[in-house]
Amino acid sequence: MAVPTWDAATGDAAVRAAISAVTAYGADADADEWWGGLAPLLSPSAQAAYAATDPTNVPIGLVRYGVLSAEEPPSVFVVEVDVGTDVGVYTLLMSRAGAGEPWLVERFVPPVTDAAQP
Repeated sequence: MAVPTWDAATGDAAVRAAISAVTAYGADADADEWWGGLAPLLSPSAQAAYAATDPTNVPIGLVRYGVLSAEEPPSVFVVEVDVGTDVGVYTLLMSRAGAGEPWLVERFVPPVTDAAQP
């Protein structure tokens, strides 16, 4: 497998993958349909972590934008992408196995809300 490099197209691909993942994560669907749309966008470890998630507990409606957390991340294999939604900004940890491999979600970090703050 080829070692990946970093360029604007790579960053754009990570952002597009994150937007697709947040859209699937917040989809208004029954549990089986929701999981069928989300699971392919997750890494194997994220699939295990999110398999028991109840989609009715995911408060996302409208996805507004996506942007890399850093213009040039410290790794060509792992990046953070901020995805703005109508409930706040989700930060996604995205990874890829190598050049030409898709960006997959490792973790969704939900927005901090006033209710969640002490």
